[in-house]
Amino acid sequence: MTLAQAIRSRRERVNVSIKKLAAELDIDYTHLSKIENDHIRPSRELLARLAASLEADLDEWLILAGFLPADVARIASSNPSAFVKYLRKSKLPSTESRSDKKRKPKLPVISLFTGAGGMDLGLEEAGFETVISIEFNPVFRETIRLNRPSWDPVDEFNGDVTKISSDYILKRSGLRKGEAALVVGGAPCQPFSNLGMKKGTKDARGNLFRDFIRIVRDTHPCGFIFENVEGLTQQKHQAVTETLNDAFKDIGYSVQSKILVAADYGVPQKRRRLFVIGCRSGVTPEFMESTHSPNGDSGKKKWISVRQAFAAIPKSRFKGSDCYSMNHSDEMVKRISYVSPGGNYKDLPVELLPNCWKSGKYQGQDTFGRLRWDHPSVTIRTCAYNPTKGRYIHPRENRGLNTIEMAALQSFPHDYQFVGAMKSIGEQIGNAVPPLLARAVGLSMRKAIAVLRRKEARIKKK
Repeated sequence: MTLAQAIRSRRERVNVSIKKLAAELDIDYTHLSKIENDHIRPSRELLARLAASLEADLDEWLILAGFLPADVARIASSNPSAFVKYLRKSKLPSTESRSDKKRKPKLPVISLFTGAGGMDLGLEEAGFETVISIEFNPVFRETIRLNRPSWDPVDEFNGDVTKISSDYILKRSGLRKGEAALVVGGAPCQPFSNLGMKKGTKDARGNLFRDFIRIVRDTHPCGFIFENVEGLTQQKHQAVTETLNDAFKDIGYSVQSKILVAADYGVPQKRRRLFVIGCRSGVTPEFMESTHSPNGDSGKKKWISVRQAFAAIPKSRFKGSDCYSMNHSDEMVKRISYVSPGGNYKDLPVELLPNCWKSGKYQGQDTFGRLRWDHPSVTIRTCAYNPTKGRYIHPRENRGLNTIEMAALQSFPHDYQFVGAMKSIGEQIGNAVPPLLARAVGLSMRKAIAVLRRKEARIKKK
């Protein structure tokens, strides 16, 4: 019997509907359906909640889920009930304390604030391998687990980085201090975003960068990549950037920072993000030169357009359970029909303008705007499926973007799937580092780490 069959059988035995169980667990109905249909594996945390709710044997389900070492799991799978009895009688370590010995990749990454994994996907393309990922949102962790279970998302401590020690990270990842190639992550950017409340460190999330520093200090990786909004460079947040730079230098890292434009590295989007990178042992990393430009001059490729990005999407992706779009009213569709390519809310007749738009006092040029086919998109934010939130009207059709189009404009691989409802998927996509942009930064860091390792090898020989 598979785990999916065991869960479905137990649910039916206690006579509870899948929708009622999903509501009780406060998870999306489609997510639970995927578990019961053996499309995804639940996390330990969710499996424990399922077992408790259905009064099932958690140990048996853990075995079916494969959370034991592979060799033990093979023996246990033939007769889970008998094995559980044996496990309880003998004094073998519990399923929670036993773990596989992890293979150590050449360029292991400790990932913080992982989100849906945009940064890690790009680093994967650059030759790195995430060995542990720490993400606070449980739905985001399920997206990671669905696509890259080897990234080992942490469910313990609710994925709260402030409660996770560096010793725990090293032990779980199988790394010793100094062995990680990179510590990477982008602490929540809302406190520093020009579109947010701009509270900075007065917002609790605005202090999470200190945990990034703490983990770099304690794990002592070859280097690090810290990513955030360009608003962090504003004068009002100068204390944060100075703290970052000074802290990294104090613990022995040479630091570089730069605002990068995603379109300059093959992403079909004009997103601007701040990257702070560093290496130990006196090696100063350098950012990779851009590969694309607006007109394709100086031997570079031309920026990738919305048209090119959408043309590359396999039609089957629009049939996936993670493809969501807003259901527009007839009045909204009528409004959208007036907006020309590159136009915005100003194209609407006055009688169709909402009262709050008539003065134009608080509206920017992107408000209710239509994307241009032959240009990169504007920054894809978490609500880019809603045309009232920016320039998010489809270039040709009278509708907002769907989540699959959003993911394509962020340069996510087309086979990458997202768990959750529309709002959650929008957050996962909009908050992500575009993988192709992360790949470029990763290649820069790979070059610096190669220099660092040669330098440290020479020092060791002396």
